[in-house]
Amino acid sequence: MRAVLLVGLNFVRMQWLTVVIMALYLLSIASIFAFNEQRQEVSFFFQSHAFYVLFLGSMLAVPAIQTERKSRRIVAVLSKGIYRWQYLAGLWLGCSMITSLFSLMLGVIALGLCRAGHYRSDGLWPMTLALLMCCSMAVAVAVFYSIVLHPLLAVAGTTITLVLPYAVRVIDWRPVAGLFPVWWFSEATNAFHFNGAPEAQGIIFSALLMTPCYLAMAALAFSKKDVTTSPE
Repeated sequence: MRAVLLVGLNFVRMQWLTVVIMALYLLSIASIFAFNEQRQEVSFFFQSHAFYVLFLGSMLAVPAIQTERKSRRIVAVLSKGIYRWQYLAGLWLGCSMITSLFSLMLGVIALGLCRAGHYRSDGLWPMTLALLMCCSMAVAVAVFYSIVLHPLLAVAGTTITLVLPYAVRVIDWRPVAGLFPVWWFSEATNAFHFNGAPEAQGIIFSALLMTPCYLAMAALAFSKKDVTTSPE
């Protein structure tokens, strides 16, 4: 676990500029919303920026391994006795740390806006935790596709996997929500107006189950990947 934590912390350190820019963005946009504290405006703030955080997590994870291979840093790390699965878990942990920070920032800012407007914030923290878990699951999906596909295709594969139910609606097929927690979260968020979050627990449980599945598939694929050569 120490090796996983070190890889994760090192990834966060390398992404410090992204963390600073996103944090400043959230704080600055929150100051704008503070001048209009109506309930629907705060709901829009939480809904829209939840998807930004989900997108950011995926975009951080997709190019990570490709970049590490190009710089040959991955070879240096693995030569220190760190197992491949530990390296992957560290990348996932690092991305999840970043998305968790932004998810919590989003929850705290939304709570502050609710308090400033003097209205209830029922369901905010369950939905924030659901966002945090969905981000971790989205990162796991992105890590898997980044191993088996080119980064551009990995972005497409990650997006399709996360929101597949939207695509298959045209054929009148409604997949089991528990298999697609990010889509489930999207549907629940669109209906969320600080009036409770009855679906949050199911989303959290679903994301908790799906995340290790994608990480296991990523570890299996990575165990057969040649990382000694730099990709084109």
